[in-house]
Amino acid sequence: QRALFELPHEERFAALGKVDWEVSLIAAATKTHREVHSLWGVFASTHRIWLLHSLLFFLGACIVAPVPPEKLPGDELLFGRATKLRYATVMLVVPAHAVLWWVAR
Repeated sequence: QRALFELPHEERFAALGKVDWEVSLIAAATKTHREVHSLWGVFASTHRIWLLHSLLFFLGACIVAPVPPEKLPGDELLFGRATKLRYATVMLVVPAHAVLWWVAR
């Protein structure tokens, strides 16, 4: 008795009647992969939404927030004082998103 896929392609359909279906469809014997569910899977399937939301949130924060006042001694801002620098900092979300997406795959 030979396995179905060992037969030549043109003989397989005729051999389907000889297959022992009860044995061949046992779940433990036919399982070919293991499914793993986690939050990484959720991120991988919705990563474009997360990217869009985070970019819009930070861009909105840059637009709504006023230009910071002159520098006080010992005072450093996270996003900087210049408008271009603040927008460039927001765009750092994109490579951070790319790393997370790579990890999720």
